[in-house]
Amino acid sequence: MKKVLLLGDSIRMNYCDTVKDVLGDGYEVAWPNENCRFARYMLNSLRFWLNLLPEPDAILFNAGIWDIAYTANYEERAPFTSRDEYTRDLCLIAKKLLTTGAKVTFVTTSAVRAGHPDVFDEVIREYNDAAVKALTPLGVAICDLHAFMEGREDEYVCDDLVHLSEAGKSAAGAFIAGYIKDNT
Repeated sequence: MKKVLLLGDSIRMNYCDTVKDVLGDGYEVAWPNENCRFARYMLNSLRFWLNLLPEPDAILFNAGIWDIAYTANYEERAPFTSRDEYTRDLCLIAKKLLTTGAKVTFVTTSAVRAGHPDVFDEVIREYNDAAVKALTPLGVAICDLHAFMEGREDEYVCDDLVHLSEAGKSAAGAFIAGYIKDNT
């Protein structure tokens, strides 16, 4: 039986049940019951979450929706986490995850619908690009959820313009599960 640990923000929470269902009996899939929020919070909390599934074969992680949101910096109108801090924190997360011996994969931040006052797809693309450039040399694989969703935001993203719709949960979960089956 293969062991898979899923770490991430509310987007991960949207698709994790589907991933587990699609993978089926040949996989043990675990995740924190809480929202892993932003990259720095995830970095701090790894010490608790890595105990959820000892000796995993694969760890998939995502962080980004909180990091790119402008909600915490209204006066500056800048993302909650600077791009440099974001990539630094992701690299620290990846290095810790790699010590487990698991295949580590970063899941890019999902696409969003236009019109949200604080979350912008162009910023997501910029942060995703920076994350891929920083993580790839470390040996971290990339599962491009953003590219999978792009062009289907009206179908895959719910009315809050950020989180996955029911169709999005099913599609993203099946996409992530397919990636896991193909790469573990």
